[in-house]
Amino acid sequence: MVMDKKIKERNTLNPYLHEDLIFNILVRLPADVLHKSMRLVCKGWANIIRHPLFIEAHLLRANTGIFVESIDSPGCARFFEIKDGEVRVTELKRQFPRRMVASCEGVSLFTDPIDHRALYVANPATLQVTKLPYLNLPPNPLFFSSSIARISPTGQYKVVHAYKDSRKVCHWLLLTVGVDNSWRKIDCHPAIGSGQIDLECFPVSVGGVVYWIDFEFYLDGDNYFLAMDMGDETIHKVPIPSGRTDPCTYLKMGSYLSSFTLILPSTLQFEVCVLKDMCRGEWAKVYVINIGTGGGIPRNLFCVFPIGWINSDQILILEALTSQGDVLLAYNVETQETKLVDFELCGCEFSQIHTNSLVSWITGSS
Repeated sequence: MVMDKKIKERNTLNPYLHEDLIFNILVRLPADVLHKSMRLVCKGWANIIRHPLFIEAHLLRANTGIFVESIDSPGCARFFEIKDGEVRVTELKRQFPRRMVASCEGVSLFTDPIDHRALYVANPATLQVTKLPYLNLPPNPLFFSSSIARISPTGQYKVVHAYKDSRKVCHWLLLTVGVDNSWRKIDCHPAIGSGQIDLECFPVSVGGVVYWIDFEFYLDGDNYFLAMDMGDETIHKVPIPSGRTDPCTYLKMGSYLSSFTLILPSTLQFEVCVLKDMCRGEWAKVYVINIGTGGGIPRNLFCVFPIGWINSDQILILEALTSQGDVLLAYNVETQETKLVDFELCGCEFSQIHTNSLVSWITGSS
């Protein structure tokens, strides 16, 4: 029949794909492509992309890279990542010219460079943004810092703002994004003098815990730094890894906080440890990294500093100082090879390790 023929032709032109197959195809695409294009194809695809299970599955596969903002062009940003050994650049247009100060699973915290009391939470890939309640605090604290964390298993995001007032007293303010209409003051001062704590740093957010790793303090024969469990909103002191020298920096490495200790000042070798248990202060060595030269790597490296882990923590990005200027290196922990990478970064730009994802602070939303 003519009608049967038309139906057959239509089915030939539009073959049916099982939802699981579509899911497995879409989950491999970048977050910005899913948000800008794929969710607009049809209602079925949109339903898949906005589903919480898809968002979490996509997050597990999402590539981590470097989010870069230019001082000269505050309305624009770029996302650099390494795929198949090549640098991929995604231009990100946004409508909130602020500076990213922290990022957690695709949702980031931005601050106004003119007024640090104005904070924003946004997903750069989906362009979702919300302005947080204004911090009604003294305009010129001695020190301040902010960070964001995702709480498991609820998926809620919390923001912490820590500052030291003119009397050298430390304060911690918390807010649950999308839930609280005002900041809550947390009365959880550690058992050390507030005058010993320096909060002028960029804390590291890992697995629902925020670590103030740039300042260490001495107590009862050991060195510690501060951490806040954002789930139960308690402050802890964490001992630094034991060794002959103190770590030079700490970075997020998957679900762990990783430390980097220069083995010898005259070498470019780092011992990498991860914090296995915050409460017991247990650290475990996972790598010894040797930043070699050759293969395009300048021979006159006189200082190398780790920046962050990308590509499922298989590649470590480092900033190296040379007599000709700064360069960026990528060290592969599997092949133990070091390569020179061109992320086109310069001194007039801010950068943060970031993951492009569909995650939202609003449950079930993308």
